[in-house]
Amino acid sequence: MIITVNQTSSRQRLVVEVAKFFMQYQKPAILCVGNSKIIGDCFGPLVGESLISKYNIPIHIYGRKDRNITSSSLQDFYTMILQYHDGILVLDSALCPSPYLGTLSFQDTSCVVDILHHPQKIGNSHILANVKAYPLEQVAQLYLVEKDMVRRLVDFTAYTIQKAYLMAKTYKTPL
Repeated sequence: MIITVNQTSSRQRLVVEVAKFFMQYQKPAILCVGNSKIIGDCFGPLVGESLISKYNIPIHIYGRKDRNITSSSLQDFYTMILQYHDGILVLDSALCPSPYLGTLSFQDTSCVVDILHHPQKIGNSHILANVKAYPLEQVAQLYLVEKDMVRRLVDFTAYTIQKAYLMAKTYKTPL
């Protein structure tokens, strides 16, 4: 499902889908993948930071601005998270066809991450921020992604996840 940030109906659909994710699992977690120092890869950690510092939702959140989960640490974190959580929502940046630039995609399936180095499937559901049109000719292009676009995607996603958590909490206890 492609989510357009400036459409209310898109936000409502994403709230419902993420709430279903939260209700489906007894011990859900959010895994925020990326490097906060690279604008084209910072979506996950910045959403994690916002969920912790601004919304303070009581769900385990792995990955934030000062604790990045990147390709070098991903497998160790993922293995550890699997020991404690039965549902993992993965947040990451993505390359996309140019018409989808600046949108989010949600799928209720595992996510292939680190496609440039060591592709691996992780999680149960995922939200990807479509931040750069492919093909990506050089990793350095990730530094050239529009900061305002990423910030809009981060704010939209953190707010939406918080709303989804509240919806899930209303319909199912305990989370």
